[in-house]
Order: sequence, then C-alpha cells, then structure tokens
Amino acid sequence: MNEKEIQHAIDRFNKRLEQFGISEQSLGWGTKGRARLRYEILMSQWDLNNSSVMDLGCGFGDMFEYMSDKGINTKYTGIDINPNFITIAKEKHGDKATFQEKNLLTEETTEQFDFVLSSGVFNHVLEDNMGFIKACFDKFDKISTKGFAANFLSDKVGFQYEYTFHASPAAILDLAYQYSNNVVLRNDYMPYEFTVFINKFAEVDEQTTVYKDFVKYV
Repeated sequence: MNEKEIQHAIDRFNKRLEQFGISEQSLGWGTKGRARLRYEILMSQWDLNNSSVMDLGCGFGDMFEYMSDKGINTKYTGIDINPNFITIAKEKHGDKATFQEKNLLTEETTEQFDFVLSSGVFNHVLEDNMGFIKACFDKFDKISTKGFAANFLSDKVGFQYEYTFHASPAAILDLAYQYSNNVVLRNDYMPYEFTVFINKFAEVDEQTTVYKDFVKYV
C-alpha cells in the first residue's frame, strides 16, 4: 500500500465520516448491520479472555465494544491509519483500551500480542492487493504469539464493484499455510465473505500425530 493509496483511503473514509457520522456506513460496511457477525466469527477460534489483542483497522473501536458487550476481558490495542477514527475511538473507549494512529507496515513496533485480528482491511482495490496482504501477514506473524485472523470478500460471486477487492479463498489459504499447518478457513456465515485463521498452537502429539488440543478426543 503506497503513500498515494494510503492518503486516498484516509480521504475516502473521511468523506464518509462527514456524510454519515459515527456509523457502519462511514466504515464502508453499508447499512445491513453485519459487522458484529464478522467480529463474532473473528473471535470464534480462540478464547480471548485475559489475552492481548491487536485490532488492525480498528475504526471507531467497534470490535473492542463488541468484546466488552460479550464480557470478553482483553488487553486491547486498536490501530488505524486514519487520525479522525483514532480520535473518535479514544473518546469512546480510551479509558479502557489503547488506540494508536499508525501504519503498521512502515513503523517499527517491539510490542507483542497474543492475537492479531483484522476486519475489512483487505476489501479495497490496490495496485498490489496480494502483496499488501502478504506484507500484513508477515507483520502479523512477527508480532503475534498465538495466532492471527482476517476476513475477506470472496471472488466466488456473480458481481464485483470495480473498487472492491475480492480475494480467492484458495490463494489466501495457500498464503496462510506459509505461517502454520494449523489453519482454518470459514466460509459458512456469509456466502460472499470468508475468514482465515492462522493458529500458532501447532504442537503435535508424536504418538497420535494429532494437535495436542485434540488429543483428548483420540
């Protein structure tokens, strides 16, 4: 994601913010209210209680709000490139969570998180979408200790807008396997979207050749 694309993204979302205010529409999710379902899916593979979580593309901190509503207690850090979004997120949740205006790919960080989650970041057409996804996954892998997950629009559709990027589930799954053999892809909650989970709990029981979390079922 080059500097021109970053500024274009910031300008695009600021125009939506001016038009729609603090709403899902400003984040590009339309009016169908499905963002909370996406959060539910992103949290479906792991017990996030008492863990540290980084949310890339946090917007107004809605994922943190969803966690709080669900009674999930985390050390949450939200990151976004849009300063206006970060200002709003701090106003809403700054007493309970951390929010940073940051370009994760260009700014160094030594902080580690148990999990990295990202919703909606990979949905817009760029000069090199797969290159951007790979760069983000490389960074997610570097700063997460237990796993990372992200959602995508699927290319298994009959229609695509010229400005939205629809990823191949097969290509994303192939990329995910570069980081772990313990991978989950969910395409069971919406027909035209999917979520991939890269799990670092990949320790295998040598006797059963089963991941240790599943040995109790053998």
